[in-house]
Amino acid sequence: MSGLIRCKACGYVMNESHLKDLCPACGLPKTVFEPYTKKIAARRKFVIDQHLHPIAVHFPQVFLLLALILPVLALIVNDPVRAEMLIIAKWSILVLPFTVLGGLVTGLVDGKIRFKKITTPLLVNKMIAGVSLLQIRERTALYGPGYNRAGLQYAEPHNGLFAGMNWQPAVSLPSPLPIHK
Repeated sequence: MSGLIRCKACGYVMNESHLKDLCPACGLPKTVFEPYTKKIAARRKFVIDQHLHPIAVHFPQVFLLLALILPVLALIVNDPVRAEMLIIAKWSILVLPFTVLGGLVTGLVDGKIRFKKITTPLLVNKMIAGVSLLQIRERTALYGPGYNRAGLQYAEPHNGLFAGMNWQPAVSLPSPLPIHK
């Protein structure tokens, strides 16, 4: 059995048998590692053992799958089940950015507690990916059924699967592009 080692640069602790050529957290060569004896405060260990971030990052995946699969399944069922599936899909779309934000926040807290800093290359890449997904979702949310890419409503009502659902925003948002009449 091999012992624990710690990266002198970022503080990442791992089992010596899992060490490759680079530190998985900061990317420095394996020569920066030193033997490590676990010394952790009880409160810090308690927070780490809760695994909040690994749990929180799975919520966006569930809501995304619900938002994608339920409208497809709604094609093969009848009302009132169809209406319920579409309502759940709509709520999943609305809740998705909050779960992504929750994953980002728990990741920042977890990174700070585990690595004592959040600027390691691995954590920075994860933060960029999370913020990018949140931005993609927010930019595409304005364009529901019946809207074109400029965020303008079509003249004809949408008569497809989502007919009868109110996709209009509750508040008037400025168009991302200038409106020319």
